[in-house]
Amino acid sequence: VGPPVLLPITKYIPSTFGLQEILTMTLSAQLITTPIMLYYFQSLSLIAPISNVFVPPLIPISMLFSVLALLLSFVPMMGMCTVLTGTITGLIIDTMIWSTELFSNIPMASIKIESLSTTTALLCTYSFILALYVKQIYKPPNNTVEKSVSLALLK
Repeated sequence: VGPPVLLPITKYIPSTFGLQEILTMTLSAQLITTPIMLYYFQSLSLIAPISNVFVPPLIPISMLFSVLALLLSFVPMMGMCTVLTGTITGLIIDTMIWSTELFSNIPMASIKIESLSTTTALLCTYSFILALYVKQIYKPPNNTVEKSVSLALLK
């Protein structure tokens, strides 16, 4: 499921700070992995799209400071810089863990599904994805000329 298919859903989200792109990618990943999550964890996260707006942007920053700390650790007499970059990395990771715990403790953050077969999970998820594709392909005409052409072709 790619961004063009999810654009009708996410087009109302402002693109400020890349929020629209982050939410589109989050929804894409969540849709594709839903059957696996339902099968293994017997729960469906309702809060994941919202929490994933906050956590993923921190990952590249923490990776940057981790690599920087590693590289500085090989340079003699750069111990203080290594400790500083390592501390920044730790703070970023602590923030990611804290926000994940915060969102997971929200009431009704996930729905527990006791018994769901793999077939049912796959069928539900991929039916939804198919519906998005069909809606994207068969858009209603926007203007009267297109409408009249469409009606003429249908007759």
